[in-house]
Amino acid sequence: MEEKWGTWGIVIFLIILFAVFWGGGFGFGGRGAGAAYAADMFGFEDYKAICEAQKQNIANVATTQYLVEQQASQTRELIAASANATQTKIDYYGYQNERDKNAELARENSELRNKLFVKDQLEPINATLASIQCNMLRRPDVTGIGAVCPNAGIINGLGLTSLNPYGCNTCNGLV
Repeated sequence: MEEKWGTWGIVIFLIILFAVFWGGGFGFGGRGAGAAYAADMFGFEDYKAICEAQKQNIANVATTQYLVEQQASQTRELIAASANATQTKIDYYGYQNERDKNAELARENSELRNKLFVKDQLEPINATLASIQCNMLRRPDVTGIGAVCPNAGIINGLGLTSLNPYGCNTCNGLV
């Protein structure tokens, strides 16, 4: 029996030794078939899936960041173009306003020059008329006698005149 246990003991010893070094110590050594069991038992089997998910997440984040940067760039360009168009329009309206003011001032200047020209042209005539008026005899203030009839003439000592319905006394050039 002793021999029987000795042979079997050597066989069991070799199996244990073989399992420890080659098989990972019945699943606790981290290598071989036992390592797969330990990785599955402790959640290490999903490491590859986790790495793939993280790589996909990094790619998604990079794509999202790229799209956000592109959209921000387009928005900046749109805002700059809109601001440029608005500023151009404001400048145009300012230019148009200044042009209108300039035209109004030029018109006013031309009008004043015309008035000065006419004044300069009429100045000798006005001086002559003023001289004539100063040297002319004045008409004497004579009160006339009015008649009761509306069709009657007024005698004022300078001649017979008739009444004009408009208030001017004219009769053959006499005043």
